[in-house]
Amino acid sequence: MWLWLVDLVFGRRDAPAPETARADTSPPPIPARDIRRRVEGLSVRVSLEYCDQTGVTSRRLVDIEALEYAYGTLRRLDGYCRKRRAERSFLVSGILSLTDLETGEAVEDLEAWAADCAAHAGDAT
Repeated sequence: MWLWLVDLVFGRRDAPAPETARADTSPPPIPARDIRRRVEGLSVRVSLEYCDQTGVTSRRLVDIEALEYAYGTLRRLDGYCRKRRAERSFLVSGILSLTDLETGEAVEDLEAWAADCAAHAGDAT
């Protein structure tokens, strides 16, 4: 450390700085394009058991039309609810179970299922 300071004071200004800086351990910033993203053009019929924000549980038949991501994580499914006969949004945190009616498969990994649906819609997640 002292030699570096002596070199700097007495003329060697190109002396390398001492290695005292800490490595940055913070996570890398999320690119702005990945903060919110919507995948549209889907047409997947599902049966889901859903718990709304008031705690009421219901079973719905839904034609999924879009997926919404925030910070790279699936947050919401948007589609036509046959029970309510209207467009509805379903928070992923409220989905208790989901069955893909086209395959008859009970979906265990919602993120992987959504990525597969988006890939088939021609829009990779």
